[in-house]
Amino acid sequence: MDCPGGLTLDYPFEKEEDNITNMRKVLILIGLVFISFSFSAQTCTKEIVYGRDYYTTPKKAYFQAVRAEMLESIQKAMEMQGFEVQNVDESKGRVTAGWRAVEVDSHYFDLFGTKDYGSSDGAYYQLLVDLMEEGAQTKILVSTKVKTIVGKLESSGKVERRLLETIEDFLRPPQIELTNVGVRKK
Repeated sequence: MDCPGGLTLDYPFEKEEDNITNMRKVLILIGLVFISFSFSAQTCTKEIVYGRDYYTTPKKAYFQAVRAEMLESIQKAMEMQGFEVQNVDESKGRVTAGWRAVEVDSHYFDLFGTKDYGSSDGAYYQLLVDLMEEGAQTKILVSTKVKTIVGKLESSGKVERRLLETIEDFLRPPQIELTNVGVRKK
């Protein structure tokens, strides 16, 4: 607007309208970002993938003991190592422990022939012990059932060997005779 004396006045309302329009655009953008994040957060909490059960190759050992003594030794060995004995099926000869988180060096993922112990996070395993009578001896098979999302995990054998050693300690007689062939009852 022109004033007398050659002065021109600019109304700041034009600039305010531009600022308000820009502010609206920013608020719409922020709203869209917020809505998209809320939808993506909802999809992250939905269960999409479920873990599968994988059975590992069992470790075996032979003992000369009766079935009842073997079952008792297995249960004591499991409890001694911190496993919760979940089920004892005497007719099938199976003892099952409760679920535990996979230990750092107990299970691995076979990645191109290399043992990858780092990919077992979030996996759980259950210890399974089977008894089979073979003549005068009883065969024990110790394996794990692994529940994981990653894929088939293999056992390093550490947990199974430790359990077999503890069972052997419980079944060792109080008096032994040591020879070049091995240990036998005295």
